[in-house]
Amino acid sequence: MVRTLLCAVLALPLAAFFAFVGWHKAFSPLAELVKHGAYTVHLPEWLGRIAGVTEMLCALALLAGIVPRWRVAAKWGAVYVFVSQIVAGTIHILYGETHSLPANGQRMAMAAALFAVCVWPVRKATAAGELA
Repeated sequence: MVRTLLCAVLALPLAAFFAFVGWHKAFSPLAELVKHGAYTVHLPEWLGRIAGVTEMLCALALLAGIVPRWRVAAKWGAVYVFVSQIVAGTIHILYGETHSLPANGQRMAMAAALFAVCVWPVRKATAAGELA
């Protein structure tokens, strides 16, 4: 129960963010993406659009992972978030857009925490009431 709550607290804001920005990276005009500082404007357009679609898929994985049976989806969603923020941060640094780095770091921290919650071993109570 606590694990599911922690998973939801971490996954919901990440999923909402990646669904929103993924949609815009996939479908918004490039001028709009430039206005909002999307790192994908520095990539070939087709690659930036693919990044947007994968971010929307990541959002679905994060949401699915709230359900204990599908927790592995949140684990891999968290890995995607972490890696994508390394890529985004690197591109922002290369183009002198360092104002974006704190937000990238915050999302990396949330992804690392979500990953930890997802892989945290579940300990079962024994007949004597002790944790195994």
